[in-house]
Amino acid sequence: MDIIVPKIKKKSNNQMTTKLCYAYIKKYKCLEDIELCFDARYNIKYDKTKNTLIGEKVFRFPENFWGDSVSSVTCLLGNNGAGKSTIVSFILNALVEGSPWNSKGSFSGILVYEKNDDLYAWVSNDITEIEPKFSYPLNITPCNKISIPCFYYSGHFSSYINSDIRTTAELAGFYNASDYAEILLSAENYYNAAKMPMSESLYDALHCYVLQNAHKICRMLADKNVSDKLRKFVFPKYVLIQPNRSGEYQLKSMTPARRKERGLDCSDQELETLKLDENAFFPTREQILADIIHHAILNLIVERYDLNLGIDILVGWKVYLQENYRSTKSVLKNFGNFIIERKSLEYLEYIRIEVDKINTHAEFNDNQGNECLYLDTLDCKFGEKIEKILDKKKIYLVARIFDFSYCQSLEYVSSSMLSSGELEFLNLFSRLYKAFTSENIPQMIFLDEAEIGFHPEWQLKYVEVILDFLNAFREAKNLANPVQIVITTHSPIILSDIPKCCTMCLTKDHTITDEQKETFGNNVFELYRHSFLMTNGLVGKFAQEKIRNFNYDIDSEIEKKEGDCNYSISDEKMLNLQIQVDMIGDVGLKKYLQDKLLCLKSKEQLIAYYEEKIKELKGRNEQN
Repeated sequence: MDIIVPKIKKKSNNQMTTKLCYAYIKKYKCLEDIELCFDARYNIKYDKTKNTLIGEKVFRFPENFWGDSVSSVTCLLGNNGAGKSTIVSFILNALVEGSPWNSKGSFSGILVYEKNDDLYAWVSNDITEIEPKFSYPLNITPCNKISIPCFYYSGHFSSYINSDIRTTAELAGFYNASDYAEILLSAENYYNAAKMPMSESLYDALHCYVLQNAHKICRMLADKNVSDKLRKFVFPKYVLIQPNRSGEYQLKSMTPARRKERGLDCSDQELETLKLDENAFFPTREQILADIIHHAILNLIVERYDLNLGIDILVGWKVYLQENYRSTKSVLKNFGNFIIERKSLEYLEYIRIEVDKINTHAEFNDNQGNECLYLDTLDCKFGEKIEKILDKKKIYLVARIFDFSYCQSLEYVSSSMLSSGELEFLNLFSRLYKAFTSENIPQMIFLDEAEIGFHPEWQLKYVEVILDFLNAFREAKNLANPVQIVITTHSPIILSDIPKCCTMCLTKDHTITDEQKETFGNNVFELYRHSFLMTNGLVGKFAQEKIRNFNYDIDSEIEKKEGDCNYSISDEKMLNLQIQVDMIGDVGLKKYLQDKLLCLKSKEQLIAYYEEKIKELKGRNEQN
C-alpha cells in the first residue's frame, strides 16, 4: 500500500533541494554499525535486531537557528584516527554523482534524505525487507542512487590526509577545493599548456598555482554585490602588484660550492636592480616597473636556461637601461628596444607584454611612497582590469613575473596587510564563490579540520563569518536553497558555537559516544575534557613529566631532612628548585609546590623569604 504524503507548499527554488538527514554505516573501512545524524530536526534510529527504521520529527530545535542560508550544521569530533575523515569519505562517495560505488549494490548502509520536503530512505541491497516506523511519512525509494552536489575543503596539505577523496579531477557536482587537490589540478593544467620555450619546472607550476588562486580571489572581489552585504568580514580594498623576488632569493641562497657546480660566475651586486634615480627618496612608477622586469628576467632564467647566459642577458639589460633611460624616461620603451637589438629569446617579449598591461591598468600613488602598484577593488572596472592582467589562457606564462598581495589602506600598507587568518578566509571564500557560481550549486559543504591556519581569535569568529558569507552570497545571488555544513574539528572554540544535538563524538574504537555535555556556549576547558575526551588532563605531557619528577625531587629532599636533623639543603639546589616552581603557570599547583619548598628552607631562608613577600605586598599597597 502506497503511503500518501501530505504536500507542503514549496519555495521558489533554483534547483531541486535534497538534504541528508541520517546515515547508517553498516561496514566501511574502520567504521562498523555507526549511526549519524545530519539534521537535528529529525530523530532517526535503526534497530538492526528487528530490521526496523524508526524516526520522528523533533520540534525542540529552534527554527531558522543558522539563518536563511544554512539548514543545518553538523560537527564531527574525535581523536586523530577516530574516523572523522572516513565518515566524510563515506558520505562523499555515497552522494557524489559518478563515484564508483554510488549505487545500492556497492555500499553498505542506509541514507535518509529530504527532497523538496518529502522524506526518503535509500537502503543498500544487503539490508532487505526493512520496516519503516516513522511519525512522518517516509518513502523507501526504488531509485539506485542519490546525488547531492558537494563542496569539500581541507586545510591539510599532506598527501596522507584524505588520500581516498578524489583529488586529481572533479566528478559531476563535486568541488574538491582543498589545496592538495587544487595544486595537483593546477600542475596538470600547467604541464598540458606549457610549450617551449617553457620548461616543466616544479617551481613554475607552484607559481602558476599561486597566480590561479589569486585570479579566483580577484574574481570574487570584483563582485561587489556580495561584499556589500557582508557584515562580519571585510574584503580587502586594494590588490597590490609587486616584483616577484623568488629567483633572487634562490640564487642568493646558493652556497659557493653549488654556484661553482652550476658554473655560475656572478656577484650578488649583479643580481640587484638598477636604481634609476640615486636621489629619489621614494620609488617611482618607473622604478617599480624596472624592478618587476629585472626580477621577472631573473626568475625565468633560474629554471629554464643556462645561468651564465641568463646573467649575461640581465647584466646587458641593466647596462642598456642605464645608458638610455635619461633620454626616454621610459623603462618599457627601453625594454622593447633592448629585446629588438639583442634579438633575445621569446620569453622576454612575454615579460614586456605583461608589464605593459600592468602599467596600463594598475595605479600608483606618488604621495604614499609604496614600493608597489595597486588596483582598487571598489573601481567599477576592477574586474575588467584583472581579467586583462591575468589572462587565463596565458597565466602559466606570467606566473613568475609579479606577486599579488592585499591590504585595506594605502597609507599604512605594512600595518593594513591581511593577517594569515583573513587570507585563509579569503582563500576559502574564493573557492566557495567559484563553486556557487557554477552550474551545480553545492548543497552540502564539508569543512575538514576547520581550525587549521586560524588563530584562536579567528576560531572564535569562524562559524559566524562562514554563515555571514553564505548569507551575503545567498542574498546577492537570490538563491532560494539553504545548504548543509559538515565540520570536522579539534577546536573547542569552534565547537562552542555548535549545539550538542548537532555534534557527533567518535571514540578511539570508532564508535559514537553520547557522554559529552552540552557544547553550545560552553567554555573550552569543559569542552576539552568532555567533548574531546581529554581524560588525562589538559597539560602537555612534557610538562606533566617534568612536574612529576620535580615533585619527586622535593619529596626526596624532605625525606632527607626528616631523617637527619642536621640536614641542610644547599643554596644552589634550593635556587634551582625555586626557579622551577616559579615557571609553573597553574596557581593552585604552584602554591602546593611552594608550600613544600618552605619545608626545606632554614630559619634564615624563611625569614628572607617572608621579608621579600612583605616588601612585595607593601609595594603593591603603595601602587594602589
